[in-house]
Amino acid sequence: MHGLELLWVFIKLGLFSFGGGYVMIPLIQREIIESRGWLDLDEFLDIMAIAEMTPGPLAINFATFVGYKIDGVTGSIIATIGVITPSLILILLIAFILNKYLSKDKVKVFFDGLRPAILGLILSAAVFIGFRAVDDIGGIIIGVGTCLLMLIKNWHPLLLILLSAVAGVIIY
Repeated sequence: MHGLELLWVFIKLGLFSFGGGYVMIPLIQREIIESRGWLDLDEFLDIMAIAEMTPGPLAINFATFVGYKIDGVTGSIIATIGVITPSLILILLIAFILNKYLSKDKVKVFFDGLRPAILGLILSAAVFIGFRAVDDIGGIIIGVGTCLLMLIKNWHPLLLILLSAVAGVIIY
């Protein structure tokens, strides 16, 4: 694996991932699985599960794990640097601009239009993952149960992850 290609892929992913790590999931899928064939779907889903459970931003965790899978420690460093570089540059630029122009109507309208697009990308990722990660009644029960406990009872995500792992051991 050539380090520059890995760096470029994650710079692109970092640059076009407005809205956070969940928005980047369909982009990662396209770049890493479909375009380059660096991972298969099962590896992708495993890395996503690990990135979800690991403390820290999803995008950085994902880049680190994918980079490691592709090219070891060097790959994880390169992918992580790639994914954070655009965000670092953009956030500094945006902070400067927003500080000056946040009250302007055109800036407000821009963000009003951006929010629904981000929601759509997150929902797209959820559907993609849901249909591929849950393929039997046990998975459906765990997934629906976790969602209901989160939405209705407001249980802590860490507790839900641990309970889901226990349920997975029992069911499977």
